[in-house]
Amino acid sequence: MNDPHRPSSPLVIGIDPAPKKPAAIWSEDGLTRLPPAALRTFLEIKIAGPRAIIIVWDSPLAFSPTEGFSDRPIDRAARAWRSEKVREGRIEDKAVAVRPFSGCPHWAISCHALGLPFGDTIDDLTLYAPNEADPKPDHGLVVEVHPAVALAALWIDRQIEGSFPRYKGSKAERGGPKAIAERLDFPVEASEDDDALDAFVAYYLGRQVARGESAVVGVTNRGSYLLPTGQSAAEISRRCLDEG
Repeated sequence: MNDPHRPSSPLVIGIDPAPKKPAAIWSEDGLTRLPPAALRTFLEIKIAGPRAIIIVWDSPLAFSPTEGFSDRPIDRAARAWRSEKVREGRIEDKAVAVRPFSGCPHWAISCHALGLPFGDTIDDLTLYAPNEADPKPDHGLVVEVHPAVALAALWIDRQIEGSFPRYKGSKAERGGPKAIAERLDFPVEASEDDDALDAFVAYYLGRQVARGESAVVGVTNRGSYLLPTGQSAAEISRRCLDEG
């Protein structure tokens, strides 16, 4: 039912879940953190609220069993793009990891919190389809993001000097979240740690959807990423099409 009093702009939430530590959550209120077990209730409350919601989620949300139970076209396309950019010197070696979806442990949280890629789906929550520019006002929408790929794409598309640096783990000293946040003109709070940076770029891309500055690349029910529109997304999209 359409409600004329419902706010027109959707609530955007970027979430970086993890199995053994609190999830980083970025919204218009800034950064918060919640334990994994609390995410489902948190999202159910948000989806039932007065505003439409776009959840940008860092974890695999869909796959096609006919293509196997390990890898997806979007992941293979992103890996090929990453490898090319490493060879070109635009991405530092090991700065962007793109695992087959079966190797991502945090997708167990997705099943619990969202009911995706399988499980008990939250009422009124659907996967965000490619080219859907205007979120349905009476539904919650969720879309997958790969923050490291998205950050590297922004870095390259904006022609920032130097290689996109490693920002996760103990060998990230030369780059780190602070260097990336500064160069991409992100808020200082986004440089707190890699989880905060990942949650912020998820939120940032969700906000950019209505402006046509981010879009879904891939196929909704086979695996897709929300990426900044630009040359990098176009290259990943072409590679994804080549993957079939």
